[in-house]
Amino acid sequence: MVSGRKCNLNKRIRAFTLIELVVAMLISSIVVIVAFTGYEIIAGQYVDYRKKSNEITKSFLLNNLLAKDFLNSELALINPNGDLIFKFKATPEVDYQFRENYIIRVFTTTLQDTFFIPSQNIVKRFQGDSLTGNRALIDNLSFSAKVLDEKVYYQFAKEYGAGVLMEAENIVIHN
Repeated sequence: MVSGRKCNLNKRIRAFTLIELVVAMLISSIVVIVAFTGYEIIAGQYVDYRKKSNEITKSFLLNNLLAKDFLNSELALINPNGDLIFKFKATPEVDYQFRENYIIRVFTTTLQDTFFIPSQNIVKRFQGDSLTGNRALIDNLSFSAKVLDEKVYYQFAKEYGAGVLMEAENIVIHN
């Protein structure tokens, strides 16, 4: 017995049919697939952008540090290993080591920067002549590097005072 209510089994309940639910799920899955594909494309472009941005940043940082060291140093020297050494009045010397796939900038015994930039065609000159023998003083450095699969050219120059130029023949660095 039903308590106080009439049970009407013939009354229709408003609801979605099974086909309507399947169509709605199909449409929503297509929207999700399109959104996910778009996200993957944008995420891939962002990763590529970050990689290129980091490469360009490293290249600019190397260029700025080398230019600053050339400009502010008292002497730019080459040691017998071919490393570039900048001597300063008040601060410790800075050493650049050019390797095939990277360049190391050592500015104290515990601090150094490593630039993973492959350098090629390194030319060190003094007064327009390539260095020969044990001449250590340089006033021009140029090299090329590969950044983002493109060749980038670097060139740095230093002007010395008359006193340094008079002593240039006597400046020899020993390891």
